[in-house]
Amino acid sequence: MTSLIQAVWFWGGHGPRPLHTVVADNVETKETIVITVYEPDPREWEPGFKKRRKP
Repeated sequence: MTSLIQAVWFWGGHGPRPLHTVVADNVETKETIVITVYEPDPREWEPGFKKRRKP
């Protein structure tokens, strides 16, 4: 069985484009696995893209 730590969320960007990235570490193989990378929708996030808007 593979041992993964809890996924970690990163906020960052590339130039003016904000990007959200989620990764997990495989402790057994010492690998970092990229789960997802996406450009957040400004309609769903507060300014700065660190907090999701409430519906």
